[in-house]
Amino acid sequence: MRWLALSLVLSSLLLPALVRAGGTELGGLGARSLGRGHAVIASVDDATAIEVNPAALSRQRGLRTLLVLNPTYHVVKYRRAPLYDTAKETPRTPPPPRQYEEVENEAPLFPLSGGFLGLSGDLAAFGLDDVVLGLAIYGPNGIGKTVYPEDSPGRYMLISKDITLMNLAFSGAWGRDDFGLGATFHAYIMPKNRLKMVVDADNQSVAAHPHESPSDVLVEMNSTDYFTPTLSLGAWYRPMSRLEIGLSGRVIPVRIEGEGDIKLTGQGAMLEGLEMRTGELEGNTLTPNDAATLRFNLAPSARLGLRYLVGAPQAPDFDVELDVIWEGWSVFEQYDIALPSAGEVTELGLQVPLEDMVIPRHWQDVWIVRLGGEVAAIKDRLDLRLGGFYETPTVPNEYTYLDFMGFERLGVGAGLTLHFGRVHVDLGYLHIFNEPRAVSEAEGLMYQQRPTSPCKAPYTSPQCDPNYLGQPGPVANAGTFLSSYDQLSAGVEVVW
Repeated sequence: MRWLALSLVLSSLLLPALVRAGGTELGGLGARSLGRGHAVIASVDDATAIEVNPAALSRQRGLRTLLVLNPTYHVVKYRRAPLYDTAKETPRTPPPPRQYEEVENEAPLFPLSGGFLGLSGDLAAFGLDDVVLGLAIYGPNGIGKTVYPEDSPGRYMLISKDITLMNLAFSGAWGRDDFGLGATFHAYIMPKNRLKMVVDADNQSVAAHPHESPSDVLVEMNSTDYFTPTLSLGAWYRPMSRLEIGLSGRVIPVRIEGEGDIKLTGQGAMLEGLEMRTGELEGNTLTPNDAATLRFNLAPSARLGLRYLVGAPQAPDFDVELDVIWEGWSVFEQYDIALPSAGEVTELGLQVPLEDMVIPRHWQDVWIVRLGGEVAAIKDRLDLRLGGFYETPTVPNEYTYLDFMGFERLGVGAGLTLHFGRVHVDLGYLHIFNEPRAVSEAEGLMYQQRPTSPCKAPYTSPQCDPNYLGQPGPVANAGTFLSSYDQLSAGVEVVW
């Protein structure tokens, strides 16, 4: 129990440095998982089982602590498609196409993607030999921060996101020599979600402004959500000495409802530098209110792992595993952003009604196939790993956006573990090849946000720009998108 107390104290001291993570997930957790291409549903043998397959905790005896750092280098390059600015067209002179320079993510290094701190221990001291409990705090294996230039041609999609999303998890597992069951209760905590983008706040002109508007407004939104629960279940079974089966999944979708505030600052020529106060309009009087809410969903999942092994089950000489995973990202239909009902620019005597923003995403369910394994190169001293995966796209081509690069993916990883008695040091590297994408003006369905526009659905009235009839405004996501990920993971496990 002294070691348990010490572990808890160390955990409390280290937690503040490990919670900065977010975004859609790039795979499992930990250096061992990374080195196997994340093929670990049946074979996971450290505290990351709390997330990957809680039933696997039942095979882990004694008290164990695990610390993982998992920095990710995320490259994104975007070039806006040549744009014909119809606002500058004259009967005799069609506008020449405007060409754009390529812009890049200015914060490619995300230091603690998938950072993990966990401990597990059996209850043998209490006469419950078959029960193991686990506790962990970690960030999803994803990208929580991206930054683009404020004058980027992609500013109508996104200028920056800076998300801190962490998972506080408690697990329980019960098992015997050839099977186990487990469950993990998760509390998702989002202490920070900062988003920046540009919207066209023109409420006077019929004309849309695809390149820039004199009424462009910089939107800065901060939101938090301190408790969103969900549940994961897991099982494993060894029907014969050389075959193990793992099953796990997140059975409840995660509904994030971030509450916070919004700030609107003029960026276009007419409003440049002016702050638009927000609030509730009563007659001609604006009662200040900057409250805003951001809502979105995270996916449920189901995972199956088949593992072939040679040697002792707890320390095989060799194993290889094939995993098939389903993730239900079709629950992510849109971002819902609830705004105050009106805005006011005091210097101009301008009051405009505001409408809630809906940013469609229409993600689709994902299938992932992973294959990986390891060999005990030097028994009880050195393990070597190799693996890879293929993943179908989350984001349909027409809804490609600068928030998350959930495209068709191929990953290749390698890793090793060095054993020093009760201390195990893990290293892993994974490169993810992301599908290059091109979205045309005709194909794109992510439109410029125009929350004050008099043009309303179905967007065919005389108050709508005749060049964009049938759509809420100019397409914002036309262009080419190039992206990739490099992950380097290091972990230290201590078995007390």
